[in-house]
Amino acid sequence: MRDYAVLSPKFWTGFTGRALRGDSQTQTLAFYLITSPHANMIGLYYLPKSYICHDTGLSLQGASKGLVRLTQEHFASYDEGTEHVWVIEMARWQVGDQLDPKDHRVKGVQREYANLNNNALLEAFYDRYAAAFFLSRRCKDNSPYEAPSKPLRSQEQDQEQDQEQDQEQEKNTTLYAADAWPSPQALIDLYNSDTPEDHPKVTIVSLQRKKKATEYLRLFPERLFWLQVFSEVSASQFLRGGAASPGRRPVKRGFDWLLQKGIDGIENCVKTYEGKYRDDASHANHEVNGRISEKGRRSVEAAKRIIEDLTDGTNRTHEYPALS
Repeated sequence: MRDYAVLSPKFWTGFTGRALRGDSQTQTLAFYLITSPHANMIGLYYLPKSYICHDTGLSLQGASKGLVRLTQEHFASYDEGTEHVWVIEMARWQVGDQLDPKDHRVKGVQREYANLNNNALLEAFYDRYAAAFFLSRRCKDNSPYEAPSKPLRSQEQDQEQDQEQDQEQEKNTTLYAADAWPSPQALIDLYNSDTPEDHPKVTIVSLQRKKKATEYLRLFPERLFWLQVFSEVSASQFLRGGAASPGRRPVKRGFDWLLQKGIDGIENCVKTYEGKYRDDASHANHEVNGRISEKGRRSVEAAKRIIEDLTDGTNRTHEYPALS
């Protein structure tokens, strides 16, 4: 059993914390999954619902409903078949965003991961953390479960009422590894479904795209962040390729462009999330087709003149507001 768990106050103001406001049972369950005496530092562990009910006082129906809600919010995933839970960002909270290859915790994370029983969440965990924690081996769920023998009629009658109560809550709780959030495939699927129909879609998931998607999901793991990014495409002529300079061919900014940095060093997805490319934005973006626009060029020249006029050997540029 762990002696302590890291739980940031930012939980209350983050995407999940805000989404769960007013749902005290699911908030209790979220905190329990992080601080559970059965948990480990990587956040993927064996947790039958009976444990949840005993430790928290929640009913079976309440625990099932809470797990469904946390799966919908992409806070956790639950594998019904093996009764394993994965708190998706827990390893990042407990271990760190990125380890040095020589850090002794690399072996600790690999050991925790390798010691897990087979479950449907192993590959999703590997896809999420292999690069950050230098995981050396992918574990797979190699033991398919045999269907239980059909119970006697009397047993079916005894179980029917409980099964009906739990069926609706439980049927959506398992999040399969191939599509688990956050993963490159899940990000690509979200982009393809939430951008306009005539916008370029990702049809080939190359190794380089996977690497880039993994890198950016490590920086911005929240699904709601990417939902906002992709929804901004519909509100921007610039992103849809309808705001090209005279004499230039319109260019639609797609998936690969969003996972790049602009000439200002800021990630394009961040600027898109902030609404900087919106048609009704109060300021125009200075980047056009990978070059500085005329307006941007004039701003740079004006800034240089101010610095030359007002600096007399001491850099005082911090006293003046930045030009937009």
